[in-house]
Amino acid sequence: MHVQSNSARRTFARLALSGADWKRLERLAAATGSTPQRMLKFVLRDGFAYCEEFVRRVNAGIASARRGEIVSDSEARAELRAMAARHGRRSRKAAWVDARGARPT
Repeated sequence: MHVQSNSARRTFARLALSGADWKRLERLAAATGSTPQRMLKFVLRDGFAYCEEFVRRVNAGIASARRGEIVSDSEARAELRAMAARHGRRSRKAAWVDARGARPT
């Protein structure tokens, strides 16, 4: 990838992608349902590797949701509350042991 500035006052860039990079950009755009021109700004900002991994994970999440492999908001909140309660019990118990120097009965 080569970027060239044409003006000191206003920045214009002339961008030349290699054939392999252009194909990579086209594949990435196709995976998002976008155009290579629209995807280019994200690739320039974040890099190919990050964009490809991000799109892969988003598409995997969308596919998972379409298969019905999602939990509702209320289910997720209940699970988080249960995890916080379990963690809190252990933390309070550990803090009591540390402060008193003895195990609780």
